[in-house]
Amino acid sequence: MKDDTELNGEVERKGSRAMVVENVIENVLLPQIARYISSKAIIYSDELSSYNKLSRVCDHHAVVHSRGEYVRGRVNKNSIESFCALLKRGIASIYNFTSKKNL
Repeated sequence: MKDDTELNGEVERKGSRAMVVENVIENVLLPQIARYISSKAIIYSDELSSYNKLSRVCDHHAVVHSRGEYVRGRVNKNSIESFCALLKRGIASIYNFTSKKNL
């Protein structure tokens, strides 16, 4: 996996589910999220416009990276960012490349 490869994903805090998300456009991302969350879920994200409608179905809070905000109390993306960093390091230390199929 090259260093410039972007990983898009979701991770469940204090949970056991992580998955690769093929695309982050709204009509792909929102059904993927809705498939796994309950209306009682709390979602933390960044300001990506694809997440704008999440507040209609659950409790949604976003950090605004474009304003230099990366954490606000419990609202942050540290879980998914740490997961992706560890995954990339693990792949790089064992393999030179991995395909989407193998993720």
